[in-house]
Amino acid sequence: MNIIELYPNTKPRYDIEKWFDTQPFTKPRIEQEQVIPLILDQISKGTKNIIVESPTGSGKSAISYYIPKISSLETYVLTHLKGLQDQYAKELPEMKVVKGRSNYKCNLSIPNNCDDEEILNEAIEYYLANKGDVSDNCNADIAPCVRVKNFNCPFKFSIEKLNENKSNYSDNLGDFCGYYSDLAQATNSNYFLTNMNYLASTFSIGNLLPRDLLIVDEAHNLESALMSHYSLDFKLNDFEDYFGVPSRVDCKKNPNLVEKRKSLLSNWKPNGEGLGFPNIPSITTKTDKRVWEMSSKVFQSYFRYLSKVLSFRIANEKISENNIQDATLLLKKINILIENLGDWHNWVWSKNDELNPTSIKFKPLSISNYAENLIHSAGNQRIYISATIGDIDVFCSELGLDKEDTTFIRINYSSFPLENRPIYTHIIGGNLSYSAKSDMDYYKTAKAIKKIAWKYKGKKGLILPYTKANQESIIDALNLHYPILARRLRTHSDEPKQREEDFNTFNNLSSDDIMISTYANQGYDGKDVDFCIIVKVPFASLGDIQIKKRSEKNPKWYKAQTANLLTQMCGRVVRSKNDVGDTYIIDPQFLSFFDSNFRGTSLSAEMPKYVVESINNYRGVKE
Repeated sequence: MNIIELYPNTKPRYDIEKWFDTQPFTKPRIEQEQVIPLILDQISKGTKNIIVESPTGSGKSAISYYIPKISSLETYVLTHLKGLQDQYAKELPEMKVVKGRSNYKCNLSIPNNCDDEEILNEAIEYYLANKGDVSDNCNADIAPCVRVKNFNCPFKFSIEKLNENKSNYSDNLGDFCGYYSDLAQATNSNYFLTNMNYLASTFSIGNLLPRDLLIVDEAHNLESALMSHYSLDFKLNDFEDYFGVPSRVDCKKNPNLVEKRKSLLSNWKPNGEGLGFPNIPSITTKTDKRVWEMSSKVFQSYFRYLSKVLSFRIANEKISENNIQDATLLLKKINILIENLGDWHNWVWSKNDELNPTSIKFKPLSISNYAENLIHSAGNQRIYISATIGDIDVFCSELGLDKEDTTFIRINYSSFPLENRPIYTHIIGGNLSYSAKSDMDYYKTAKAIKKIAWKYKGKKGLILPYTKANQESIIDALNLHYPILARRLRTHSDEPKQREEDFNTFNNLSSDDIMISTYANQGYDGKDVDFCIIVKVPFASLGDIQIKKRSEKNPKWYKAQTANLLTQMCGRVVRSKNDVGDTYIIDPQFLSFFDSNFRGTSLSAEMPKYVVESINNYRGVKE
């Protein structure tokens, strides 16, 4: 692996200022002057993987924009969240956004699950004649072009044909539905801007063609996004919503349904008719390998059976209109498991209750063997950008990247003034470790929060509790002990659209409100926030069998995960050179971990130098 370290006095290889003529980028920052020429040089050398660790505020979006512009290479630009896509597109209209089909409406007004050719043709004729409102129509992910075999909708196109002759499509975007219009524009552009989940689900089945470049922004989220693509959380309610099992409410209204429910939910056997989970225990650290392998084969057979049942019910309109979209997604997840459970040693599952389970979760231990076909090969060359790459060996191994054909570029400094980004450690809260926390610990945490918040009257704050359980208990403790302070607290919805609105409302306030949020652990731009409180070092729970197994397989992975997330949490409130914000880490165990007690090493050795300097420079502060 080729490793390049950059420092403030590192001279740029050549001048790139002439390219910076687009709002909001009119003049390159020093980090961009250093990095962009290096990336372009690596592209010209044919380097397969180019990994860039670039601190918050160094202008990563400008890198994603100017590399395709200067090189004239057709590029996929990936983000983690759809909201970041919108932000890119707002600032840079040249970037053409494509989202998942569920974000678009089908042009055709048709009955739910309709596959009747005559009705479909009538719907086409009606739309062509009226060009009416499609707001009440079904979402594009369950439209007939997806579900009905050999249905040739006039509002879609072939990616292959588009790539053969793009000019045929460039002037006729109005002839396509919303999804295919966006797809045509992006395919015609050097910038195809989408999110990780969309590319993973679309490229892997051959619906998109490879491009010259793949640029992954916020690349530290890539592994978890791919993990989520493969994971399945199967619940008892799914049987009720999608498989025709009478609910408990239905049974109370009609006692005659009780036996039907009992029969349908009986444990599935190869020769039986039950739909319920097979009587197979969760995977633990003590599970015998032979049992693990045989159990995986049983689950494969089980999900083949469920796939047949669910496919039939979708095709024959046995599922309500409200549930059809989720049922289609569940079917995709089930089929992914069927395809991959043969790789049994890479999969774990856990029931919420071994005797009477109401849910079962399936997760892969690694996506390194899947990632190439799933997403990497979408680009002939790839650029992965993040503020928290962390341990480069872990990053490459977990994503299945060939280190021999990789260059790692690390910006080893922050251009933000040190005095603008202090991280304080002198105010101590309670010990919120999974095994140790108590009501007294939450009281101590609330007391520490009160002490800090008191210093920032009339200013906005952010509390990062790490887990939902911590969040709820901290709110309870503040309401009990410090009700006046509790009135400053704000929370947000878990529903993505409403959550975005809640954050926008908070961002636009000039009051002394304090947002408490697990979502804001990473990805939140708190430039208008004056202080941030981190209540706990973000150790992933070893009670999760997936995390337990992965940490046993690669102890460096667990360290990297913790250090990367803590770095993200430390970077929430200072987002540019002119920002000023104070961060507090109130976990009483933090300094012990930071100095030496981090699984045999120091946490400081795993974190970027510019974060370490902010902690060390202010750790001696006393009240």
